[in-house]
Amino acid sequence: MLILHEDLHSEAMHIAKVLEETLQIEPQLQSQDLSFLFKPLRKFKGFWHSCEEISEHFQAGKKEDVVMVLTPKDIYFGDKSKEDDFCFAYVQNDAQKTSIVISTARLKGEDGSPRTKLEVPQESYHKRLAVISLHEIGHDIIRGNHLQEAVWVNAETRYEISTGLHCPNNSCVLYQVGDVKTPDPKNGYIRVGNENRFDTGLDDLISRLKPEFFCADCKKSMRIYRRYK
Repeated sequence: MLILHEDLHSEAMHIAKVLEETLQIEPQLQSQDLSFLFKPLRKFKGFWHSCEEISEHFQAGKKEDVVMVLTPKDIYFGDKSKEDDFCFAYVQNDAQKTSIVISTARLKGEDGSPRTKLEVPQESYHKRLAVISLHEIGHDIIRGNHLQEAVWVNAETRYEISTGLHCPNNSCVLYQVGDVKTPDPKNGYIRVGNENRFDTGLDDLISRLKPEFFCADCKKSMRIYRRYK
């Protein structure tokens, strides 16, 4: 596994430590200008995700089977809603390769607004990074029947975004989050299966997590593929 980062040395080192301690994964680290991977989304002053480019440039010929990109750029997976289409991170995987992109832009402040400078204690920032990185890898290594489809719902506009399969246990790192702070129910919520959830703040999730991060059901269905070694 390779962690590529845009001059985010302390962040990459912290994620690597967490992956080693939690999943026994020992990634390699590499700093590089990754601007060519991201397309500007000028409408929102953000950037499009680009798993295809990652696969093309870093996984061609099986150079790396798992690549995690760590960027300070604010990333989106849609251009319909500035408030709803941003993402902390995303993952794309198939039978052989996994690409993960994590943005630090919305993890640096008290709320989920994008920032360039760190405005919270480093410990809080590092905890957020740990949870986001384990969450995204969890999407690849956990295949349990207990997982349920999650959907973000903007309660004001009724705009919905499907976010894929997540753990329904709100003390598990694979639980879906909606923002850094739990959204006001009048603004939005997460629907997990057929149930509306109003406890989806990243910091709230961190406060509930146990040291092992993953719940018992997720650990039972976890498989660390050879491509992570």
